[in-house]
Amino acid sequence: MNYDDVFKQKEYNLPDKERIKKVKDWLIKGESILDVGCGRGHYLKALIKAGYAPVGIEPSKYVIKRDLK
Repeated sequence: MNYDDVFKQKEYNLPDKERIKKVKDWLIKGESILDVGCGRGHYLKALIKAGYAPVGIEPSKYVIKRDLK
């Protein structure tokens, strides 16, 4: 599943806790997880807490600079 598919689904607009559960339902423990456009790491933190080992990349210089202030 790619992110375009996610945006098309009604579930994308769920509250954070429910949305994170939905993302975890798509994953298989032990798989590599790369979150491109991870922003402030919202999903990364939740996935780490759930026992996954994700890696995040944020290409937006705006987000990176904003979060370093």
